[in-house]
Amino acid sequence: MHPLPDRLTMLRAVWPWREPPILDFMRRQLADRGRVDLDDREQRLVLRLPDMSAPVHVRIERTDPPVRDVHPDMLSASTLERRRLARSRWHVVLEHELDPRDPTRAFHVLMQLAVLLSPDLPALYDPAALALRPGAVARRMAARRVPPPPPALYRLHAVLPDGGSGTAKPEAGAWVHTHGLMRIGLPELELHQVPVALLDEAFELVAAIVTRGIEDAGLLEGPPIEVVRGHPLASRRLEALGPDCVPALRSPERGVWHQGTRRVIVSVERGVGAPVACLEAIGEGAVMRGTGEREAARMSDRAREGWPEFGMSFVRHREDDAYRFMVRLAYRVDRGAPDEREHLWFEVLEIAPGRVRARLLDEPVAILRMRAGDVDWHELDAMSDWTVHQPDGALRPHDL
Repeated sequence: MHPLPDRLTMLRAVWPWREPPILDFMRRQLADRGRVDLDDREQRLVLRLPDMSAPVHVRIERTDPPVRDVHPDMLSASTLERRRLARSRWHVVLEHELDPRDPTRAFHVLMQLAVLLSPDLPALYDPAALALRPGAVARRMAARRVPPPPPALYRLHAVLPDGGSGTAKPEAGAWVHTHGLMRIGLPELELHQVPVALLDEAFELVAAIVTRGIEDAGLLEGPPIEVVRGHPLASRRLEALGPDCVPALRSPERGVWHQGTRRVIVSVERGVGAPVACLEAIGEGAVMRGTGEREAARMSDRAREGWPEFGMSFVRHREDDAYRFMVRLAYRVDRGAPDEREHLWFEVLEIAPGRVRARLLDEPVAILRMRAGDVDWHELDAMSDWTVHQPDGALRPHDL
């Protein structure tokens, strides 16, 4: 198996029955979505949607051998989903060239079409990202009104030194890399020699860079990037790094799925290895600059869509010290452009219809009337994000 061509996105909706799906059934299912033509020569449907930049091609393909339920992504799947996946013999294949200007919306539409064409699908396979989503997860994502966040478009892998056996030298680190970014017009990203204790921070850094890169196509080709103020990062071509100084170049894991256009993120000062100081700053809670206007609007819409779940959790657990309820609000700055806003985190103390009483956690940079620790009522019209810290981890809007 080889990687998909650049810019082509393929989703494979697993068909749960032994009998193959019927192309005419697929055609009827799609009739209300747009213009559907039958390509007899290729034995596929061509769906043209009014608000999509390129057509969606739909075909039926036999899978031999079938995708197995031992894939790590299926550990959270139900027993029924795993059983159906193990016996599957057919896929409904959707192919589309994502618009790099707004890829999450087009990807969301593809997921909705996959669920429409295989309503009982046990799993949805995304080859470019090497991601196999359980059917319940795919249906939940497709049912949302708001598209998924940029991390849904790619998968981050971390190859641990010596396979994580603990026998590696202390200076050895993990090789962190992406799968799936080339289809949205970005190079695949890598971090080399990442301290294992900073892997979560490395994932956050990549997510911030990708989010900015979607809205700024030249981000990785231009001047140094500052995701965290005071920690400039450089983007270097993989082939420009010598194999003697980059162990990840010699990893036995680097095969056909790790080719193509790739960029390595390093600190401007060091030039090789992971930008450790930047990762440590992220771990200490430094403010990250990774959200453009479009992503901020998407996050705000998703936060509002998931607010009822936040409210129910608050009612159930507000007296439990193991829970903390946080909301991020955007306010117009006192110094800066007229439409510029600063996003601040608050701890929620009370909830009322359309507003919250909350304690400001951040120290504002450009809002003179606010100070960290202030407690006041705030309108939820300003909400841009929220988080519930609970005993088994954080719950965020895109987790629902």
